[in-house]
Amino acid sequence: MIDNKSINTLIERYSKIIKVIGEPKEIYKYDAISEFQENWDIDANDFATMFKKSISKVSNLLYQNSWGFIISAVEHFPIETREMFENLYNENISLEERIFSFQTASQDLLESLKEILNRDNFNAQQDERTISVYLGFRYPEIYTFYKFSYFSEFCKEFNIDIPRGTSKYLLFQEISKAFRTEIESNENFQTFYRSFYPKPMWDDTNLMIQNVLFLGYKEDVSGLYKGVLDGFSNNDLASYFNFLDVIIENFKLKKGSQKIVFNVSQNQLNFTIGQKYIWCIKSNISNRVFKIIADKEFSSKTEKFKSSINSYLNHFSDLDNLSINEDSIFQAISEVISKTIRSSYLKFNNQFIERLAFDKTFRNLVLNIQIDDQSYKHQSINNMNFPLNQILYGPPGTGKTYHTITKAIGIANPNFNIHQDREIIKDEYNRLVETGQIVFTTFHQSMSYEDFIEGIKPVMTEDEGEVNYEIQNGIFKEICKTASEVNEITVVDNFEDSWGKLIEVVKENIADDKLVKIGSWEYGLSTKESLKYSSLNSPSQYTFTITKQNILDTYQNKQARPSGAFQKDMEDVVNYMKANLQLSDYRENNDKNQNRSKERNYVLIIDEINRGNVSQIFGELITLIEESKRLGNPEELEITLPYSKNKFGVPSNLYIIGTMNTADRSVEALDTALRRRFSFVEMMPDSNVVEEGNFQDYHRVGIMEKMNQRIELLLDKNYTLGHSYFIKDDFKASFKNEIIPLLQEYFYNDCGKIGLVLGKGFVREKEISKVNQKNVFADFDTRNDIDVIKSYELIPFDEVDFQDAIDLLLA
Repeated sequence: MIDNKSINTLIERYSKIIKVIGEPKEIYKYDAISEFQENWDIDANDFATMFKKSISKVSNLLYQNSWGFIISAVEHFPIETREMFENLYNENISLEERIFSFQTASQDLLESLKEILNRDNFNAQQDERTISVYLGFRYPEIYTFYKFSYFSEFCKEFNIDIPRGTSKYLLFQEISKAFRTEIESNENFQTFYRSFYPKPMWDDTNLMIQNVLFLGYKEDVSGLYKGVLDGFSNNDLASYFNFLDVIIENFKLKKGSQKIVFNVSQNQLNFTIGQKYIWCIKSNISNRVFKIIADKEFSSKTEKFKSSINSYLNHFSDLDNLSINEDSIFQAISEVISKTIRSSYLKFNNQFIERLAFDKTFRNLVLNIQIDDQSYKHQSINNMNFPLNQILYGPPGTGKTYHTITKAIGIANPNFNIHQDREIIKDEYNRLVETGQIVFTTFHQSMSYEDFIEGIKPVMTEDEGEVNYEIQNGIFKEICKTASEVNEITVVDNFEDSWGKLIEVVKENIADDKLVKIGSWEYGLSTKESLKYSSLNSPSQYTFTITKQNILDTYQNKQARPSGAFQKDMEDVVNYMKANLQLSDYRENNDKNQNRSKERNYVLIIDEINRGNVSQIFGELITLIEESKRLGNPEELEITLPYSKNKFGVPSNLYIIGTMNTADRSVEALDTALRRRFSFVEMMPDSNVVEEGNFQDYHRVGIMEKMNQRIELLLDKNYTLGHSYFIKDDFKASFKNEIIPLLQEYFYNDCGKIGLVLGKGFVREKEISKVNQKNVFADFDTRNDIDVIKSYELIPFDEVDFQDAIDLLLA
């Protein structure tokens, strides 16, 4: 049907495309399947609610008609719909029979739904594509999403006859099995793919196949593997598209317009309006020639168009001709546009070239394709679409914390080349930490909501020694605040100046033993330069404070009511700053996306995320970290915090990277709400890392693999030993001080089991059978059997012949 060579051709094609354009934003498919897997329950009492929740993230995987029908069916006929899916998911029935049965049942419900909905034009459209989505959601390890567009192109390329009816999907499933075998054995591709799509909690090999086929036959990237731009230099192409930008902007041309056509023929890249060449570049063996329309001849070689429009196609090499003759060029283009309704060459339009014309980001990536491998790799990594929330999980020593540094830099500073010396990378990481773009914290059992979000904390004043209580931001709220301020409007800077002036005024008054009167209160300073106030007319035994954040929130028309502070008092402070300290009026910028391209990304690294009580630490904010709920997104959410009463949301430019040691706790044991909102990247011991060290002292790769094989049999893979323990310069010291103590922890000092891992070179039988030791034990039936009881102990490391012990371990 299809051989391995053909499959690898498509895998290489996919890799080539991805290396240029970065992640093609197909992560929504992972979200959709995960949502289904999390919520599906065929026996749910309220089947309709369960069903709608399960497929709530289906996005564009279903046609609108398909979605409309199945939602209507489950709302009005939940019992019948449940039976349809019970049958569809019954693996004891042939796939062909299940598809036919599902489609028949859908048609049976259609007439009733038409009557209920009073819609004659209502249809079911439960076709192969739709049913493949249902099957792929339920059994992603078995079924692949199907779409006729790429399936037909695939069959055409490899001369496969396309069958009729449901047989198309059956054939597609057979082809997918061949793909699956090849992909599972291709470790390089797996590693490359995982840099964009972390491994989920379910088998995603079939989704890999679908992504390979979908992107491999996507028209607007086809030029990357069809060699459309072969023969053109990047510099010439850049010049060509730069002037094309001028034309598009000047005449307000839109992508998809029926007047314009882009194509390549006979080594010539063409932009056409109607039936006329407008702007072309011709690649010859020794040189290149540009061609532009104008209403006059200005070059030594021209072609006159045969039409009522007086225009010429001028051939030239010197790009200065464009600016010199711009008026003549634009006049000719204007005339052609005015007389064109629809080009008769639309069927020749090349979507790849059209995308290059209108998508400048895509164009810049494509035109940089001819660069060295390291930069190539650097480009692909820095252009990937990092998950907003991800957790690196695996056994100890697999480089989780090590890789968070690289990932965090890639997010916070995409232009930094992470393929440099480690010291340079660490310097950049430290710089980003110092500037606040990266924040590192570690979860532990005593970490609380008050530490992470906000809480009331006691503060001792320096001058009076009093204990005040202030609402203080936690780690998470603080970095959210910083990330949100990146795109704040310019008047916030004016607030900073005005606030600074207010503090100076208060300090000057305090120096003269005075307070500053604002409204009904006199103000001094509390710790951290918050305002401390007391009534002139009603002295109080309590000390109240207003923080800078309280005043800023009031200034920006946000709710700000901390304990002990009244809204009117804060408004009085704002009005005082406006009247006396040049505070500008607040002008809200409603264009949230205005500076989106320039915003800086922030990263919160949470080491050992599984050691804290995540539900308690995040509290109600766990919902806000979802991508769709982030500020600036269509479904953005804000909540009122319990202590400050401020509105709070999580910005879209904050990324969360957690690390998790599976020897402490498995992924499956994590809170369900956490698992659903994070992408998971598994990091296992990597023998390639050890191999690259080219160590000559011991067979370190063999030692690691042999020990991990034994540990996995005795415990499971979550307790294996990471490669970092096997790449230390002093391997013997690492073995003594890190590996052996870790094994003692794993096996609770059961030296018998440790001996099964390390062998007789490190563990020996303990001598406890001496006669005089029997008297130690209580009088019991088995006391005289002490001779046959065996116990084991670790051989003191100083007594171990390390080389011999290693040889025994490997035996």
